[in-house]
This record gives sequence, structure tokens and C-alpha cells, in this order.
Amino acid sequence: MAPTRTTTSTRPRTRTTTLAALLLASLSFAPTASATPADASPARNPHCAGLARVAVPGAAHQRADCLEELTTAGTVGSGHTDPADWAGLTPKGLATPSGVPGIQIDGYFPDSSTTNTNHGWNHDAQFVIRLPDRWNGDLVVAGTPGNREQYANDRAIADWVLSRGYAYAATDKGNTGLAFHRDGDRPGEAIAEWNTRMT
Repeated sequence: MAPTRTTTSTRPRTRTTTLAALLLASLSFAPTASATPADASPARNPHCAGLARVAVPGAAHQRADCLEELTTAGTVGSGHTDPADWAGLTPKGLATPSGVPGIQIDGYFPDSSTTNTNHGWNHDAQFVIRLPDRWNGDLVVAGTPGNREQYANDRAIADWVLSRGYAYAATDKGNTGLAFHRDGDRPGEAIAEWNTRMT
């Protein structure tokens, strides 16, 4: 008798996988001349042979990089995360998985607020998408806590899911400053924007 896979989820797995596949299928790939990190050799990471530039639908700006390591074991050193963004959110002794090569896309969607200074962009509605080489077909979208930015869950969530083959996406929700509640013309518009950005 073959072993069976059990799940406690109440939502159909096929719908979740289909939605993730549709989202990732909407990203288009075209060659780019972007530089790759020195340790990202074509022999070790197939994306490095012809680094793909990902066209994220609706993005005002984006940048794709081929990385030898998508977890914080590599992104801290390569500058593809911001440790200050996730400081204090995880236990000091939390294990850091490694061995996850793939593509990271950073960018932002159109927005009028400018509190997120990552990458020197001074532009809110920033996002990060990580696509592991050994993708399992599913996608995890993390909600950034409070007024933190898109890298806030890199240690608590991204490291764990990437090491298990999931693609990962996060956004700063469109307004990150301490006065985020003043964004917009009417009370509650900032929170409504968070919902829209996450959706």
C-alpha cells in the first residue's frame, strides 16, 4: 500500500497551486545584462547563465538578481535584505537554513509616499519576490507587520519557506512611516491601502 499524504487545510490544494502558478506565470522573463554576485557561477546556479529579468505586472520599477543563496545566510552579505527591518522579530538562536539558489526581484509599484528608503529609492509600495531554483509549485505571501518594510519577515518566514521550496513574496504595504495613518485623504485610507497592496 502506498503512503498517503494528509493535510489539515480546508482549502483545495489544486486551487492554491493554480493561483500560485497563475501569479508566477504572469511574470515574464527576458535576458538582462545585470551583474551577478561573484559567487553565482553558471555551473552552480542555472539562472546565472542568462540572468532573467522579471517583468512584474504593474510595477513602476524592478530589478532581478541571480543569487547563490536566497535565505538570510546569503542575502545579508549580498545586500539583498535589510537586517534592521527584521531586528527583534525572531529569537536570537533561530536556525538559518541555507542552500537555496534562485532569483530575487526587488521593485516598487506606483505610489505617492516616500518613507521607504531601501535601495535609495525613497518610494513606498516596495516589494520583494524570491523564486528558488527548486520551486515546489506553491507561493507564500507574507504580511509585513506594523510599519515595517518588505524584508521584515525574511528571518521569521522567508528563510523557512524558501528552504522548503516555496516561492516567497512580500510588500511594505504602501506606507511605512510612523505617520502612516495620515496617508490618504480620509480616515482609514492607509489601512485600506495595506489591504489593496497585499491583495
